[in-house]
Amino acid sequence: FSVYIGVSLLAMMNCVTAVLVEKVLHTVREDKDVYMASRMCELFMDDEESITWEDFSRKLHTRTMREFFDTIDVDLSGARTLFELLDVDGSGRLDTTEMIHGFLKLRGPAKALEISMLVRWVHDLQEQVKVFQAKVDDKMTEIHDSQLSMEKRQIALPQLFAEAEGFGNGSV
Repeated sequence: FSVYIGVSLLAMMNCVTAVLVEKVLHTVREDKDVYMASRMCELFMDDEESITWEDFSRKLHTRTMREFFDTIDVDLSGARTLFELLDVDGSGRLDTTEMIHGFLKLRGPAKALEISMLVRWVHDLQEQVKVFQAKVDDKMTEIHDSQLSMEKRQIALPQLFAEAEGFGNGSV
């Protein structure tokens, strides 16, 4: 019976330890992400309220940028794509909010970057579909208007013939 209690106590202590270790690892990961995002913001703090691709690319080879790219497991060659992903509103400029939210979304392996690229691509595709749909709607309206115009002419044609026939008989 004592062995059973000892083994049960040991198993319970292992579970508690595992939960604590998982919690600590999660907290460390979050702290590291927040620290890296704040360092990136500090790097660009001397610039204006927002930064352009030129500002971003000038600082690509700084230690902070290299560490950031290593953290998100992305090669520096993907910097332009990363900038475009962070630029949510498509203005060509990043403000602090876009930068922080973007950095925190991209934490983890490169798969997160790939998913973000796909989300951006789908968003751009949706915008193109909206434009195409508006053009199709305009053309459909033109076709409908033309059809109505033709129907009016077809109704008016027999009346014209009837009037012409009546005119020829002198009944007008």
